[in-house]
Amino acid sequence: MSASSLAQFADRRNWWGFANAVVAVLTGTAVLLLAMAIGIGVGYLVRAIAHPSNVVAVFTVPVDRGTVIGVAIGAIVVGLGLIVGILPLFAILTRAMLVPSKEAELREAARAERDRRRHAISAADIEQGRLERDLHDGVQPQLVSVAMTLALAKRKLATDASAAEELIDEAIRTTKLSIGDLRALVRGMRPAILSDRGLDAALSALVSSSAVPVRLVNEVTDRADVTTELVVYFAVAESVTNAMKHSGATNIDVRIWRSEHGLRADIRDNGHGGALLTPGGGLQGVRERVAAAGGSMVFSSPAGGPTEIEVMVPCAS
Repeated sequence: MSASSLAQFADRRNWWGFANAVVAVLTGTAVLLLAMAIGIGVGYLVRAIAHPSNVVAVFTVPVDRGTVIGVAIGAIVVGLGLIVGILPLFAILTRAMLVPSKEAELREAARAERDRRRHAISAADIEQGRLERDLHDGVQPQLVSVAMTLALAKRKLATDASAAEELIDEAIRTTKLSIGDLRALVRGMRPAILSDRGLDAALSALVSSSAVPVRLVNEVTDRADVTTELVVYFAVAESVTNAMKHSGATNIDVRIWRSEHGLRADIRDNGHGGALLTPGGGLQGVRERVAAAGGSMVFSSPAGGPTEIEVMVPCAS
């Protein structure tokens, strides 16, 4: 049984809906039986009134005509009274089962806000950890190398100008590499092209620099709000990066479209699968950031592939 099926099984609202369906069946059966009793009563009332003698056959049993009329009228009155009483009671029970109270709505809103805040904090922690790793493993040693190279060039400047010039050239190359890495880090946080030209241009620039061929299909022609576009961009960027580094994929498909619930992105690769949502990992960061924005993420990566990630981020109204 999948996690989504278990979640539906544990959802109290589903159980209340099932209970309401049982009540509806019982109510309908009772109303049907009462309607049949009323119909039988009407039939015998008409028959007794129209009967010429004082004895009326009820199910082949002779019964006094006045008794039949009294019982028939009683059945009609009681049946109508019960129907009139049952239907409003059913309406009250339905509202109690299916319509949440104001207090319950407030509790649910508070719980959702707490979850959103928790996901936002977790996403920020994951992002901070990623930046620290990138700086520690990339830019920091490069800058240390530049400083050491320049110090060595300074010592050689008076005795070996040619060697010093080569060291300075090496320091310049390393500095340019560090600048490129820093720009990539900045783009990962918030690319300028996303703010200036929108999600389509930002994703086009992203996939054009991918080492693995990426087919981008964007069915969204209008702009969404800034937060939604940023979360979707981050989800696609991290998913594509993860596929390039770990999946062994030879092609990646990215589809962006809009549904009634918000902006959706589907990222699928043909790699070997087996990806996991590890704490502090990139894909877990995607899930936390999407959840912090009020969205959802569906992740599938069976052994042998493919890996498919679908995110939904609601758009601000």
